[in-house]
Amino acid sequence: MALVSAASLATALPANAQPPPSAEVTDARSRARSLYDQAERAASERRFAEALEAYRNALAADPSSPV
Repeated sequence: MALVSAASLATALPANAQPPPSAEVTDARSRARSLYDQAERAASERRFAEALEAYRNALAADPSSPV
């Protein structure tokens, strides 16, 4: 019976459950998001050199960011 209980507990957690990101990762992501937003504003105002620089800086701040 204990095996059934352990099995049911194991299936209660999502398969892709990950620990919450560290503060350092969160800071990098928020900085990357801010830089991405800056790049989007620059691109919409046709300041493409500034937009490109901001996009590159966003990737440098957090390469794993989904932004």
